[in-house]
Amino acid sequence: MIRVLGEDDLDAWLSLRLDALLRHPENFLTSHAEVSARPRSAHVARLQSGAIWGAFDGDTLTGMIACDRLRTPGTEHRAQITSFYVAPDHRGGGQGRRLLEFVSTGMEGQGVVQLELQVAVENTSAIRFYEAAGFQRFGTFPRQVVRDGRCESDYFMVRFLDGWRADA
Repeated sequence: MIRVLGEDDLDAWLSLRLDALLRHPENFLTSHAEVSARPRSAHVARLQSGAIWGAFDGDTLTGMIACDRLRTPGTEHRAQITSFYVAPDHRGGGQGRRLLEFVSTGMEGQGVVQLELQVAVENTSAIRFYEAAGFQRFGTFPRQVVRDGRCESDYFMVRFLDGWRADA
């Protein structure tokens, strides 16, 4: 089952989020320490935004995606995937793809025609996943993050939900 997460999902969502940050800190712009230090009320507010969806195996939250629609005048046709994670023991079975498609369909129903994301250049498995799902690279953000004296760059990626093509 896939659904929007709410306040009742706080503990499960936060546990999965912190697991993602511990296992793959290089794939996120926020750190485990930053997220752990936020007050509970900040996490509740994020869930109340209605912009985080979860995939469940029975009662267990096993995947999550955050997708925020842009609200600045003229950008309402766009949404950004800001976080995406599937627990290791649920990868490879299509759960991530179903979660992404569920959110894509929901965003399209709200008038969004363009999904965007950033992904670390070194995260080749995620890049392959996104490309297989119809995303295409359109630029690089050099030195997006500097961690431990090491520069990391991100690719900008986009998926056009209305069939439009940037190269057409």
